[in-house]
Amino acid sequence: MLEIIKSDEPTVLVSLPENDIDLAEAAVAAGAQGLKVHINANHQASGTAFGPLEEERDTIEGICDLGVPVGIVPGQDLETIYDALPLLDELPIDFVNAHSHQLPATIESHTGYSTWASVPNEYSFEEIRALNSTSVDGVELGIQTTDRYGQRVSVRDVAKYIRLNNILEKPTIIPSQLKITPSDIKMLSESGVSNFLLGSIVVGDSVDSISEAVSSFTSAV
Repeated sequence: MLEIIKSDEPTVLVSLPENDIDLAEAAVAAGAQGLKVHINANHQASGTAFGPLEEERDTIEGICDLGVPVGIVPGQDLETIYDALPLLDELPIDFVNAHSHQLPATIESHTGYSTWASVPNEYSFEEIRALNSTSVDGVELGIQTTDRYGQRVSVRDVAKYIRLNNILEKPTIIPSQLKITPSDIKMLSESGVSNFLLGSIVVGDSVDSISEAVSSFTSAV
């Protein structure tokens, strides 16, 4: 997965609204180059609750068999993720993703997968820039406030994404907190931002909606 997001070519990834084989298959068939699943979480954008690994394991392993890289969000707080990390070593996953304040410092000792740190709106530019000196492999730019979720992309949004991409020496990933369109992806890609993680705000929560949305983005890039 790390090689994919390091590429200058646009990359379309999908954060699944549920840990569901049918949804995952639809995304991959439509051209998704990677998937993200969750455990131990209540996902705000999709309104979905994800159980612990023992409940989600079989489905996640099935998703990992689909032939594209798969990452996991192992929880929503530092203690939960700390406890989950040893269990993740048993899964054929490619990356672990969480806010950097939720990622245990000891994650660098787990070498079976790469690490993506998400940065929320309240992080300063200086704090985000400092991630260059950490062991994380990629940075997800989750910088939108909740009142902006689902809104159209503005010029200011584009400028923020470009500025963060320029100060980071790590690959960056833009999650679809906003209602990103294929045209937005084309414009951002031409500005040097090339990795996009499509979630429920853009792809919906059904096989048909995921297939249609992902196809439109992969065709555009």
